[in-house]
Amino acid sequence: MPGVSAALVEIAAPFPAQSGWFDEFEPVFMGVRSSGSRGLSAPQQAYAAALPAIPWTSPQTPPAGPCSIFAARLRGLRARSGHVTPSVTPTPNLAGGGFVSCADTEYAFAHSLLDAGVLLDAAAPGSAAAVSLPGAVAVRHHAGVVSAPGWNGQILARRVGNAWLAGEGHAPLRQRLRVLSHLRASVRL
Repeated sequence: MPGVSAALVEIAAPFPAQSGWFDEFEPVFMGVRSSGSRGLSAPQQAYAAALPAIPWTSPQTPPAGPCSIFAARLRGLRARSGHVTPSVTPTPNLAGGGFVSCADTEYAFAHSLLDAGVLLDAAAPGSAAAVSLPGAVAVRHHAGVVSAPGWNGQILARRVGNAWLAGEGHAPLRQRLRVLSHLRASVRL
């Protein structure tokens, strides 16, 4: 525009305070993130697109939804809790791209807690190809696995159809790679 030398863009809550739910997979990509309502009286909200999410805790079976995460046999790997989004809809007018986590699970393994999440393109969750993870680089000697910056440290991820199965945690890289190799995801949109 002629005569305009600057623009101010206000984002009400670009990086909200961390949730009290330690099992929440909280990806932040391209600076786009919206927070939903929190607390015991309100339904839990997935940060990425403020979709309602149903929490579960072991020994409960995770609720049915369009996405699920499960572990192949790995001695000592235990699912502790998680969230499942009962339905996924496109997020219109998403600036800069973003992801929605349609399922997340917190796992305990070898004295560490690791979060896993199924990430879909928030603008077009059913699209044929998974949108790229910003800043992702291939992990040497692990075909199909990438590492990318995330809200809670480095995210390791691999493609699962039109989604990403991603994991994060403060465990050593070798341990996170081992857990990721034993996780499976299902996406039915």
